[in-house]
Amino acid sequence: EYRQHRDILPPLGDEGWWWLATPYSTERAGYPSLVRFVISDGSLRISNAYNGDYGVRPALYLKSDISVSLDGDDESTIEVSEEELYKAAVQKFGERAQILVAIEEMSELTKALLKYIRHEDFNQGDYDDIVESIAEERADVSIMLNQLTVIFGKNEDAETEKLEHLADIVKDAL
Repeated sequence: EYRQHRDILPPLGDEGWWWLATPYSTERAGYPSLVRFVISDGSLRISNAYNGDYGVRPALYLKSDISVSLDGDDESTIEVSEEELYKAAVQKFGERAQILVAIEEMSELTKALLKYIRHEDFNQGDYDDIVESIAEERADVSIMLNQLTVIFGKNEDAETEKLEHLADIVKDAL
């Protein structure tokens, strides 16, 4: 959470910028030069890192024994502690509630994507805000998909089948 440790970390300078500025995304996702930061009112913002306007520093230094990381080269592998977090959420709130939250989060992603299309077609809305919203909603949906895995089990066979079908469709573009 961006606001979780605000009470123990000081703001950055007199400008009122808060304690957190983090990479927005990865080069693979297409946004390697952007950073997120939180201002004193708690709102999340985004900017180009190369402007040098906002410093980047870690919010916390975590001990290696509590860090969540992926083993090996398989990015779909969930570290046990992360999987336990998803299980705990399902246990605390219940399967039905988490299914409803998953539906809600997917709807919010749909809305953000529609705003992107509206921006592309009619230049409506602020591009940076729209892309930021899409990133946030994608993260929410990803988290909820992992909770659906806890509820319904893994679906690796179906994913493999769908990927093979996609590969067959786009084979001439590869």
